[in-house]
Amino acid sequence: MSLKEFPTELLTRIFLHLSYKSLLRVEAVCVQWKSIVAKDPELSVQMFKKISQVYVEPGSNEPSFRFESGCYAAKSEPVRLHPALNQASYYMGNDLESVNFYLGNDNPNWTQLCKLAIASDFISIPVVTMATLVLPDRIFGFKIKVKNAKGVRLTDVFVAMHKESNVPVMTRDYGMMTRAEALGDHRYYEGLQNVARQGLGLSAEMFLGS
Repeated sequence: MSLKEFPTELLTRIFLHLSYKSLLRVEAVCVQWKSIVAKDPELSVQMFKKISQVYVEPGSNEPSFRFESGCYAAKSEPVRLHPALNQASYYMGNDLESVNFYLGNDNPNWTQLCKLAIASDFISIPVVTMATLVLPDRIFGFKIKVKNAKGVRLTDVFVAMHKESNVPVMTRDYGMMTRAEALGDHRYYEGLQNVARQGLGLSAEMFLGS
């Protein structure tokens, strides 16, 4: 039996049990499979492309990030964060074109996020209209507020990071510089932790490395 002969209903049921990255690979198999993922309402939600007002469990082959240590706050309402937010490569202060995403072992290279279809994905399930990201425990820590009345998307987050990390601040030893420059070597974005959702709002702490 060829790929085209598989019933659409059967394929859809199978796909609903796959992880996010597995679904990305499914879309690359053939036009038919890509169309199934794009047109099915449930799969569109799983791919963060269709607005969902309620929490939706991940596929059975995908870990439930709600219980991942350190990632989600204990008192958070149920939420799934887009995997790209914790698998993106970005240096604070750089522009959107410098944000890269690792697609997986099938594609060992990092790809510019702005060139991928996922760039306009929603950042969470359920959708949120405001995200507050905090850089804590630093002399030049700051807060980023991301708003989109139609749902916060991946590009919204990194555009806001670029804007806020380039705000000038006065330092005691080096005078005026941007927030990103004041961070020194520790400005490599490594993801979000202590994620919490309340209604249409999401909060999280940014984790930076060198």
